[in-house]
Amino acid sequence: MKAIGILSENIGGPELLEVVEIVKPVPAAGEVLLRVKAAALTPDELTWPETWYNHGDSAQPRSRPIIPGHEVSGVIEAVGEEVTAFQVGDEVYGLPRFDHDGVWAEYAIVTPDRIARRPRSVSHDESAALALSALTAWQALFKKGNLQAGQRILIHGPLGGW
Repeated sequence: MKAIGILSENIGGPELLEVVEIVKPVPAAGEVLLRVKAAALTPDELTWPETWYNHGDSAQPRSRPIIPGHEVSGVIEAVGEEVTAFQVGDEVYGLPRFDHDGVWAEYAIVTPDRIARRPRSVSHDESAALALSALTAWQALFKKGNLQAGQRILIHGPLGGW
């Protein structure tokens, strides 16, 4: 299958991206295979250690090709054993782990805890671009802001990530 990847052993930016042929992945237990309909590149992703090294360990470079892109929307093509929350044909969006290969490919492996059903009122393109912004907003409200059930919040002047 085709993917956008990095074959170079050097660390760099978008100049290292190229079309590569890789083997179509097969989901293991606890994973799903996603047919990618839309994908985004998280800002600055190519500068993060997780992109280049196994679990951020600068002594262990990731194997090549590295497949970037971690904001995704697509259709579940196959489910591994132990996956019960989703089934083949479900349309989902999400934010796979940054220290694993991304979703700039025809198919990608994701785990059920990193995806959600795509809202029907939002296109695949829109939902792929929504994943990181939605997580950031949720963390701001519930992790940092400690918003509790029954409380209300007024948001005025909302802006994007840039």
